Amino acid sequence: MALVTINGVDVQCEDSERMPVRLGEVVRSINGIPRSTQKIQRKDDFRFTTGPLPEGESKALQALIDGEGHVLTFEDNSSSTSHLYTSREVAPLLVDAGVARSTAARRKGLAGLTVPANQIVMWNVGFSVDEAATFIGWVREGTGPWRHVINTAGQLYINGVATSDEWLFGDASGGLLRIGDIDGQGVATAYDDVVALPFEVPASWVAGIYGFHSLFAWPGPSRVYAWGPRFPPNGLLCVGQVGTSKASPRLTSISERFDFTLYGT
Repeated sequence: MALVTINGVDVQCEDSERMPVRLGEVVRSINGIPRSTQKIQRKDDFRFTTGPLPEGESKALQALIDGEGHVLTFEDNSSSTSHLYTSREVAPLLVDAGVARSTAARRKGLAGLTVPANQIVMWNVGFSVDEAATFIGWVREGTGPWRHVINTAGQLYINGVATSDEWLFGDASGGLLRIGDIDGQGVATAYDDVVALPFEVPASWVAGIYGFHSLFAWPGPSRVYAWGPRFPPNGLLCVGQVGTSKASPRLTSISERFDFTLYGT
């Protein structure tokens, strides 16, 4: 059994500890008698140590725990363009004609985004142009069904299953996030809960991410959803923070293990 599951990804850990967070403090009065201003315990923080991981998976997991990347929910309607800002307040670099927020074409929440045929939307999300990145999102072609898409390092997964289909539903590479009719196929598309991550998602994560994203919206920056034997039954929204990592030599590479803390909200 995994001690913790983060955004649908089972994390094999060697140990964990729960740290209760008490609101208030214990102090001593002038005569030395202790006095407490603490309220009933309300929060928990959790600290974990992973087992040895391949270097690439370790880096991806650290970025996942730290909540790196961008999310687009298309919910904000406080202005005519606010729905096009990412969760890290990045404005679009390019918006073609006809792109619109839609309360009808949505998979989660209150709204999604519709992109007409032969049109695209693009953001400069600041990822390294030399490193792999991942696009995750809910996509609907024309009047077809909503499908869950993961496009990572050139491999496409639809509803959690690998496919050789070369259709680009969305792309996060070269420092850019692109959605819409990227291949110029002349098909209108709708999008919801789009995620751009600055790392390659390992194949072993795909099924878990698909299951998680089918039930929950992807959490905003620096936050993750966590489940485990010591968590509430419905999981807990946490702020993740990676700590010290240690490397061990392998035959032709290295493995890493690291500490991390999940701060319960």
